[in-house]
Amino acid sequence: MRNCGRVQLKLTDEVSLTGAGKLGSAHLWRRRREFVRLWWRPNHARGHLWLDESPPDDETDPSLPPIRVSEDISRFRYTNPTGHPSGLRISRIVSESFRLGLPNVRWFFLCDDDTIVNVENLIGVLNKYDPSEMVYIGTPSESHSANTYFSHSMAFGGGGIAISYPLAEALSVIQDDCLERYPKLYGSDDRLHACISELGVPLSRELGFHQWDIRGNAHGLLAAHPVAPFVSIHHVEAVDPIYPGLSSLNGLKLFARAMHVEPWSFLQRSICYDRSRRLTFAVSLGYVIQVYPNIVLPRELERSEQTFVAWNRLSNRNEFDFDTRDAHRLVCKKPILFFLKDVGKDGNATIGLYGRAKVRDDLKRKRCKGESCQFYSLTEGFKEGCGSKENNVAKEVEKIYFTFGETPNYARCSKGAMKTYNMSLSGGTDTGESAGSFMFGLNIPRFLIEEGRVLSPTSDVPVPPAKPRTVFSPHGLSELSGAATVE
Repeated sequence: MRNCGRVQLKLTDEVSLTGAGKLGSAHLWRRRREFVRLWWRPNHARGHLWLDESPPDDETDPSLPPIRVSEDISRFRYTNPTGHPSGLRISRIVSESFRLGLPNVRWFFLCDDDTIVNVENLIGVLNKYDPSEMVYIGTPSESHSANTYFSHSMAFGGGGIAISYPLAEALSVIQDDCLERYPKLYGSDDRLHACISELGVPLSRELGFHQWDIRGNAHGLLAAHPVAPFVSIHHVEAVDPIYPGLSSLNGLKLFARAMHVEPWSFLQRSICYDRSRRLTFAVSLGYVIQVYPNIVLPRELERSEQTFVAWNRLSNRNEFDFDTRDAHRLVCKKPILFFLKDVGKDGNATIGLYGRAKVRDDLKRKRCKGESCQFYSLTEGFKEGCGSKENNVAKEVEKIYFTFGETPNYARCSKGAMKTYNMSLSGGTDTGESAGSFMFGLNIPRFLIEEGRVLSPTSDVPVPPAKPRTVFSPHGLSELSGAATVE
């Protein structure tokens, strides 16, 4: 039974929304409501989950969107041999939401109940547009096959569709007649797109909306998020747990916590280099720090490592409508991965703890020669302070602390300090320097890797950090050849 529903939401903010979570069956809603709970804001949002029938009374929860039942769609023709008529009902949710007559609504936002939404960034994205105009916002699929079958100009509802109030008003007038002209279409998004096309409204693409038509390990996409505010991901049940060692739901809870702590910077990339050791640090804020044992240029890092397959289970690179690269096959070329373990605020600074992921190739990696073994002596600079004379052997780095915002001006030694590596992203808007768009909406004058010299593990005396070693600046890559030094 397809007991599907859609949500209606309005934020008590300057930007008002009405949104929808994709229809799911009643038994799926019992599980998927935990996904909605991660991002829904009951005290700041107004909305509904739309179903085709009322669930049992014990299924209601005041902390989640209230449930409404969709209108009957049996009068409409549906002739697609492989789809399901529920697509008709789902496509009409915008019109039904408009006819509720909610006051002060500027936007209607539709998404699926297995979608995670960054509400703060959604508001920011919508603020770029004029809600008094007819606007249709979203993104196509990552799958080339899906876009070819449906349309490269269609917003896929799983990743979210934003529709301005005037467009919703126009749809409410023409949609029922429009649907009669498209009985052969497959689902809901293509029907909605067909009617919007008849109104002459094009799709406004936003790269932060993610349909996520993938399966398997989503690492390649998360580690190479485009330079755009993250808004949504879909199909969270179809991919492996985001963070190793955690269940899918617990991983999503950590994911959502990092998203709420730094919504605008979440998943944005920073690329740093340690020239003396020839290391490359690729940081995806709130997710992972990848440490490459050689210099890897940004042009390669901005491509998604293909750790996943498409929704149709094809793995050919031509199946994806975005840039991908093959995963490293040689153990000595693979990056060492440090995944987020904890995140929090310390004043104006955001501090993330990233722990090293253990993999089967660790023992093989120790036998690597040349530059690929450099990372295993990464803590050598700490020997003078934290390591005793009797135990003066550099150990493998187990943790990385990454600080964003106000960088601490000293480091303190702690137990296990020989197994930590401190990094900081120094930024500010008072320098007058513009770093481009590495951080959406921020001016970041430079990226730093700090190596703080610290005292013994029993000492609590602060010591000024060593001079930062920086090989990469957003203003140029000349430092890679040693031609300049960023101070």
